[in-house]
Amino acid sequence: MKMEKLQSPSLKDLFVDQIQNAIISGQLKIGDRLPSEREFARQMQVSLTVVHSGLQELESRGFVHIVPRQGAYVSNFRKYGNADTLSALMDYSGGELGNDVTRSILEIRKMSQFFIVEKIIKNASDEDFVKLGKKLADLAESKTAQETADNIFAFWHEACYISGDTIVPLTVYAFRNPVATLWKRYCKLYGKEELIENTKVAYDLMVARDLEGSTRHAAKCVDRAISGDRSLYFDIK
Repeated sequence: MKMEKLQSPSLKDLFVDQIQNAIISGQLKIGDRLPSEREFARQMQVSLTVVHSGLQELESRGFVHIVPRQGAYVSNFRKYGNADTLSALMDYSGGELGNDVTRSILEIRKMSQFFIVEKIIKNASDEDFVKLGKKLADLAESKTAQETADNIFAFWHEACYISGDTIVPLTVYAFRNPVATLWKRYCKLYGKEELIENTKVAYDLMVARDLEGSTRHAAKCVDRAISGDRSLYFDIK
């Protein structure tokens, strides 16, 4: 097997990552006007070429809108983003997520949870639930927020797999980084014990093949995070 030469990220890549992460995290907000290319170059001590090509890359990813003779602005990437935008959001693991992104992820999770539990209750065998129970046992032994996030992901990814659906496990896996970020934040704010207990209740309801109870529990948990007493937004400490 022929190996390719390893290369460090270019200055343009580092520039793009820094600005992109600032947008996703909400440090730069939709509609904000970015510094001029010359000001970017001065502050970040890079060439104008690096800044110019980096802004063009950010525009192609859906995060920046460049207006000739006016400057560059943070795009409404939630409304006008593309496949590259979605890929960047799925890969994001740079820290806190912005509130708009947080809400979108939670709303997607709520809708997908209804679909997942229905498929599991319909298709999973008793042996499948035994395997899922082992993932729950691993989750119960979690010591840190990171372990909790990793183990709860493993639980739900296994749940998606035993649902029998082909696409859902791939979709859930693609969103691992941002979802894990939210689970770690939940542990920080409200404790891992509550997150583990919520998962146990979800498991017991699925084992009992209680579709109404499962969907009600899923909606309650996510709604509390979206607009209730378990908010996961950035300004909640």
